[in-house]
Amino acid sequence: MSGENAKKAIQIGDLDDSGIYVGLSAENGKPLHAALKDLPEYKTYEEALAAAERLKALHPTAHVPTPKELDKTFLRTGTRAT
Repeated sequence: MSGENAKKAIQIGDLDDSGIYVGLSAENGKPLHAALKDLPEYKTYEEALAAAERLKALHPTAHVPTPKELDKTFLRTGTRAT
């Protein structure tokens, strides 16, 4: 495909209907997206899991990132939690 018919490959930081693309999941290789905004208040891990389950009604792939997914994303961007 060439010209106007060629679809541009999604790049990290691109906005699409699933949120902000952050790369491929380190767990399963599927596209991984960040939410457009944080939830309004601090959540424990268990509360975050429950909130992600509710978000699945809007975005079927919504989930709390695994430590492996977070590590890969932070390593790629050059930032890392200590």
